[in-house]
Amino acid sequence: MSLLVDGVDIIEFHDTTQMRTVNLDTRTLANGPHLLQFHGHALARSGKQLAGQVEIPIVVQNDSQVCTWVCTP
Repeated sequence: MSLLVDGVDIIEFHDTTQMRTVNLDTRTLANGPHLLQFHGHALARSGKQLAGQVEIPIVVQNDSQVCTWVCTP
């Protein structure tokens, strides 16, 4: 599984089925729209490789007191 922002890998996990928590420091991103992506691979019982990706548009707004990201509809 990979977590990406705007197509750039943030973190990858291999051979795991565990739940994970990942901290994303929005201060490393410019204010404005970005694309948060989750990408993963699996093997089907037939032996074929499967791939899937979920993309979530977000808007980052960093200011001096609060760093936030908002999912857009």
